[in-house]
Parts: sequence; structure tokens; C-alpha cells
Amino acid sequence: MTRTLQAVIFDMDGVITDTMPFYFQANQELMRPYGIQYTEEQNNKLKGIGRKETVQHLLKEGNVQVSEKQITELANKRNEIYLSLISELTHQHVLPGVIEFLEELMRENVPVALASSSRNGPYVLEKVGLQEYFPVVIDPSSLKKGKPDPEIFLKAAYALGVPEENCVGIEDGEAGLQALLNTKMFTVGVGADDYMKHAHWTISSTSELSLEQLRERMKKD
Repeated sequence: MTRTLQAVIFDMDGVITDTMPFYFQANQELMRPYGIQYTEEQNNKLKGIGRKETVQHLLKEGNVQVSEKQITELANKRNEIYLSLISELTHQHVLPGVIEFLEELMRENVPVALASSSRNGPYVLEKVGLQEYFPVVIDPSSLKKGKPDPEIFLKAAYALGVPEENCVGIEDGEAGLQALLNTKMFTVGVGADDYMKHAHWTISSTSELSLEQLRERMKKD
């Protein structure tokens, strides 16, 4: 497939800023009254999954049955805990190399979009001072299906006005990368998660991101 780099679509958690420890704290606190021991392994596996789906998954694993209304209430409570934890986010919480990469993209007039399962995407971007780089932020509540369905990434490409095969998607979670692999996009997998090896380009850290390297990798694909 011949590709031309015309747009870059970012996941947020673990790609732009590391908010996963805050998710871990929020989920751990939420599940404690049910006797569910929330682990780091679960936290990594649930990357990119929406708050309600996360609550459903954890309760099911813990063999805890509650009503649909309670699930919604728990999802809202988890978000309240999470928001209180991330209220102290600043520019310093942006992952290494991300700002420099965004600057490169801006200089080259390569548009970007945020495709995060978190409804708090705009808030986090504002807290870390990156909202000016993201003209397109997909609202996950507007989706029919969340990750690993590719809808969020296809919607981002459509909003940017760029054919999917000319978009790059950057992910660090299994569900998100699965979604990307069900599109025609060039994929970048970030981190040590074993599933990231399925990406077109796998990097251990966001510090490896650069426009030159990305173009080179796309040529080889």
C-alpha cells in the first residue's frame, strides 16, 4: 500500500500523558468495598476501555452482580475520583518527546486529532497545555462502539478530511491497537506491552517519535 503522511491521530493515556497511575488509584478505590483486589496487570489490560465498560469488566471478574443503575453510578463515581486525582496535572506531565513531535507536525502542517476513550480528553489537554495542537477531539460518547472497534479512529480521519490510509494512529493499549489494525492506517505502538509488536512501528518510549523517523518507517511498510 502506498501511503502519504497527511494526519496523525493520538490516543491520550500513555501516549500524550501518563494518567494510567491515576486510573489505577481510582479503580482500586472504587473496587475496594466489593473486596476486589485491582492489580497493575488489570490496569494495563484495560487501557483504552471506557469507564462503564471497565466497571462492568471488574465486577464480572469479581463475581459481583449489581443493577445497570448501580453500574452507571459506579462509573460516575470512578470519574469523580479520577478527576480529583488529575486536577494537579501540569505541562510537566506530558510524556518525553511529545511536545517536540507535535511542534514538528505543526511546522509541517500535518493536522492531528485526539481519539481517546476518555471523556476527559479536552480537560486533560487543557491541564497540560496542549489543546492548541488538537483541532479535532473525538467525543467518545458520540460513538456506537468503543475500542477495540475502529469507529473512533475512522471518525477522527473523517473529521480531519484525510483518507484513512494516509493517517497514522499512535496507541499504547491492546484495545486501541486492535482498533487501529482494523483500519488502513499506519500504526505506531508505544511501550513494552507484548501486543505492541503487532504495530507497523513499535517504540519503547514516546521520546523516539520524530517526523523523519515516521516517514522513513512508512516508506518501508
